[in-house]
Amino acid sequence: MFYNQLSPILSKSGFVNEFDKQIQNNKSGVLFHNLNRSFKSVLISRIYQQKEKNVLFVTSDDKLAEDYLEDLDLLIGAKSVHFLPDYEVLPYEKRSPHYSIRAQRIQTLAAACSDNAGIYVLSIRSLLRKIVAKSIFQKNLIQLEVGKEYSPEILVSKLVGMGYENQHQVSRVGEFARRGGIVDIFSPHLNKPIRIDFFGDEIDTMRVFSVDSQRSTGEKIDNLLIMPSREFSLHDIETSEELWERIHENGFYDGIELDSPLLLPEISTFWDYFNKENTIVVWDEFQYAKTTITEIFDEVTSLFQKAKKESKLLPKPEQLFADQQYLNSSLDKFCDYYFSSHYYESKKISKKIEAPVISQTNMHSNLELLEEDLQNKLQSNYRIFIQSDNISQSKRMQELLPQFSDKLDF
Repeated sequence: MFYNQLSPILSKSGFVNEFDKQIQNNKSGVLFHNLNRSFKSVLISRIYQQKEKNVLFVTSDDKLAEDYLEDLDLLIGAKSVHFLPDYEVLPYEKRSPHYSIRAQRIQTLAAACSDNAGIYVLSIRSLLRKIVAKSIFQKNLIQLEVGKEYSPEILVSKLVGMGYENQHQVSRVGEFARRGGIVDIFSPHLNKPIRIDFFGDEIDTMRVFSVDSQRSTGEKIDNLLIMPSREFSLHDIETSEELWERIHENGFYDGIELDSPLLLPEISTFWDYFNKENTIVVWDEFQYAKTTITEIFDEVTSLFQKAKKESKLLPKPEQLFADQQYLNSSLDKFCDYYFSSHYYESKKISKKIEAPVISQTNMHSNLELLEEDLQNKLQSNYRIFIQSDNISQSKRMQELLPQFSDKLDF
C-alpha cells in the first residue's frame, strides 16, 4: 500500500499531528480546510488506518466519488475501498440500472453487511436514496461450504428470486445453469464462475471454471459467498395486488428498483447500514449539501408530477429520498468531520483547522518545466514521489528523467 510509504513522512508534520489528535479524541464537527483532492484522500486513509472503523466519505456527485475511489485504491488497496454508484437513471424512468452498476452496488452493500471495516465513497444522492433495508439484504447472502448440506432445489429457487437468469450455460455475471447435481453460478463479486457439484444435498466439490471453454481451471474452493444479482429478492416482496400482477407477468420488470418503497416491507438509506460505534462520516465540501438536497427534491418532484399523469401507482418523492431533516438528525448520531478546499461557517462545525497544503502546478506535458520544478523542490529538501498508473508508465518516467533516478521515489 502506497499509504504505508507516506505515513512516516506525514507523522513529521505539525498539521498531521494535530489532525491525529482530533481523530483519536473523537472530536466530532472539526473542519479541515485548504485541502486539495489528493490530500483529502490521504487523510481519509489515515483515519481508516488509525481508527480501524468504517469511514463513509460523502461527496457532491458520483464523478467526484469515482475520482476519490481511484486515489484510495492506490493508497489503501481495492479490497478495503468500496464505491456505491447511483442508479444513473432518472426517477420514475421505466429503466433499471445497467447490470455492471447493479453488480457494483451489490458488492458494496454486501461489504457493508460484513464484519470488516472499510472505506465507502459515495455521493450525497446515493447516501440519501431509499433502498432495501440491511435486514432484508443480509438474508439474501448465501454462504456455502464443501461437505455441508444445502438443497440444490432451494438454492435454485433462491437464485431465481434474487434475479439470477437461468441459462443453458453461464456466460456472464448474474447467470446460473443447472444440470442434474451440478449448479454453475456467476456471482457479481467474482471474476470467474463457480461449478458446484452436489451429492444429494451435500456439496461435494466447488471449482472455478472458464466462461470460454466451460471447463474447470483446476482451482478448487472450500467456501463460497453467493451475492444476489438484484438488491432484493422477489421472495421479499409484500405489495398490492396490482404490483403483484406486474411481477407475475414480468418478474424483475424495468424500473423495479425505483418501486422498492412500494414493494418491500422495510426500506432504509445506506447510512442506516452502519452504527455510530464503528463508523466515522467525512463530508467533502459540506457547505453545498443543502443546495444539493434541494436540487434532488426539485428534480424528483417535477418528474413525479409528470409521471403521475400516466400512472397513479408511484412512490412519492419522500419515499425515494431522505430529506434535510433526516440528514440533520443523523449528523447528531455519528462522529463526523468536514473536508474542504475553503474556509466556511456552519452550525455543525465546532473547530476549524487550516492545512498547509500547496497544490502541484500543472506542467501541461512540458518536460522541461517538470525538470525545473523537481530541481527547485529538491533544493528545498522536498521528498518527491512520482506516482504512475502502472509499472510500464513508471519505467517510462524514469527513462524521461534519468538525472533524478536516485533522488525521487518512482
